[in-house]
Amino acid sequence: MKLIRMRAVFGCLQNAELVFHDGLNLLELPNESGKSTWCAFLLAMFYGIDSSERARGEQLPVKTRYLPWSGAPMQGLVELEWQGRTITIERSSDRHGSLNLFRAFYSDSGAAVPELTADNCGQILLGAEKSVFERSAFIRQAGLNIGADPALEARLHAMVTTGEESVSLSGAQEVLKNRRNQLGRNHTGKLSKVTEELEQIRRSLDNIRAIEQEDFALNEELTLLKDRQAELEKARMQADLQDRLRKKQQLDAARSAAESATEQANRAIQAAQGLPEEAALASLIQESYELPARPVPPEKSVPERPVPPAALKGLTGEALEKRIQEDLQDFDSPDQIPAPNWKKVIIASILAVPGIAFAAAGYLLHMLFLIPAVVLLAAALLIARSGLKQRRELDDLEQAAFERRTAVQALYETTSRDEIVRLGERYQSALRNLAEQENAVHERQKAYEKELSYWNAQTQGYLDRVRRLTRAQNAEAAREDLRRSLTLRKAADQAKREAIQLRQNYAALKAAVGSVDIPADAVIDSKPVDLAATQSEQARLQNRCAGIENLLSQHRGQIAALGDPDTLSAKMEELEETADTIRLHIAALDTALAALNSAGEEVQRRISPALSRRAGELLARLTQERYDQVQMDADFRLSARLSGDAMEHQISYLSAGAADQLYLALRLAICEMALGSEVPFVLDDALVTFDETRCLRTLELLKSLAENRQILLFTCQAREGQLLRKLESSAQVGN
Repeated sequence: MKLIRMRAVFGCLQNAELVFHDGLNLLELPNESGKSTWCAFLLAMFYGIDSSERARGEQLPVKTRYLPWSGAPMQGLVELEWQGRTITIERSSDRHGSLNLFRAFYSDSGAAVPELTADNCGQILLGAEKSVFERSAFIRQAGLNIGADPALEARLHAMVTTGEESVSLSGAQEVLKNRRNQLGRNHTGKLSKVTEELEQIRRSLDNIRAIEQEDFALNEELTLLKDRQAELEKARMQADLQDRLRKKQQLDAARSAAESATEQANRAIQAAQGLPEEAALASLIQESYELPARPVPPEKSVPERPVPPAALKGLTGEALEKRIQEDLQDFDSPDQIPAPNWKKVIIASILAVPGIAFAAAGYLLHMLFLIPAVVLLAAALLIARSGLKQRRELDDLEQAAFERRTAVQALYETTSRDEIVRLGERYQSALRNLAEQENAVHERQKAYEKELSYWNAQTQGYLDRVRRLTRAQNAEAAREDLRRSLTLRKAADQAKREAIQLRQNYAALKAAVGSVDIPADAVIDSKPVDLAATQSEQARLQNRCAGIENLLSQHRGQIAALGDPDTLSAKMEELEETADTIRLHIAALDTALAALNSAGEEVQRRISPALSRRAGELLARLTQERYDQVQMDADFRLSARLSGDAMEHQISYLSAGAADQLYLALRLAICEMALGSEVPFVLDDALVTFDETRCLRTLELLKSLAENRQILLFTCQAREGQLLRKLESSAQVGN
């Protein structure tokens, strides 16, 4: 088979078209130009789109991920050469699904290709199931890794055994495992269900036996309860008679108490007749406490008059003050006499000295000097006489002043002027205190007379207001009379209330009890019976009996629901035989699975060497003989050995580029073993991790393989094109 061209309305592709040729097709397309979309479109055209696919995490299903951006329906065609003729495959969409409409026809005539249908198109054209094609010749971007697949395994087994692909050891193992799980899986296997049913029948039989034993005990209890109910009914009737008697006695006592209280109330009301209400009496009593207290007469004692000094006896007020001032002036008079004035004597002496000098000069020298001498001496004499006279007058004044001081000192009996002042001040202060005390006594007497007048008015007014209730002459006696009246009023009101309450109690009791009839021939036991307790126990026993009968009824229903014991026993024997048969089948399946495992290991020993050997050869070519051997286990886990090393390295220890080269070598080996040369090899950016040298070696290998197989190599880089041109130039030079 050879691809010729493709046209698609798919994802970002809007009526886009690709044309192919024989051999190696290098398709250089930049990022986001649709390389991965073309690869997905090719796979969808061959195998269709699974409409049941759902989103897994962030991975969208194909039907959603590749919806045309233009909003047009998803559709496309692939033109290819198959069995020597050109055919066209078309798929389109309607409202029922994506690419669900299929048509295959010969391109030259338009006649339908009857062998091809929507379901088998890929299987027939590519010769492989979708899972085989995806794990071998179809490499998506970053998708070189290979996982185990029953279809791929069946095809590889066929290559080394009979050539029959319809049988896969893992598929057969899966069938046997499914059958064994159907029989022996926990909780859901047939054996588990049979065992569970057996256990359920055993539980049912055990439950029936337990219910029957419980019913026996319940019937015995029910008999005892009914006997006890009969005893309680007799006790209840006796308690009823006792209760009637007690009610009758209560009615009689209540009626008697009401009548007695009514009589007492009448007597108390009669005693309190004419008295005001309780509140009014209490108010009058309270008013008596609020009356002012009788004022206490003030003390009338007057303090004694102070004893005056002899000089001040009989004097008061201004006369006293004037006498003290006169006496102090007399005491101070000696100190007020002026000091003697010697100026006139000195002046006379001064005048006499030149007068004597002029007199001597006149006697001795000339008579003219006698004139100033006479004048000066006469003047000196006159001045001297005046000064002496003044001195005599001062002496007389001083003598009189000392006599007055002496008289004052005698009157006050002290020679100290300060003491005289203190005596006067003390006597004056004592007189002032005496006057203040006399005035205070007078004021207290006036206040007392005023308070007494107010007290008399208040007390007399209060006595006038209560005159009809008491003849007392003072507030205290009136209060006691009012208290006695209040006691009578309270007693009357209390007795009235009690009588009313007792009459109401009797009426209420009579209404509640009603007529109490006791049969004449009734025999009432003296031992009291608690009616409430008896009725409570009766109700409890009745509830218990009803509960037992209900439980017995339920047990009958439960036994009926569980089934007949004989039928259940027969069913249990049948199920035990079925369980033994299933266990035998499980043992046989375990033996068959062990045999298949052994056979699978043998087939794997035959597949793995051939596939590993070819993959090793291809890996050596890709890596310039750095790796020379590949090992693969049943789950396609790979390891590779460096040339010259003694042991292999797991692929997880290799670099990303070396791991991708190992996977590519394995895929190429699988294609050679499992697929025909007519199946194209598709790679989408599969060489991005290869360095330039290994990329060149890979292109060289792909170019050689493309001589027998069409290869589509999608890339977003110019490197692959440059390296291919380099290879072609080298080949031309070699030729």
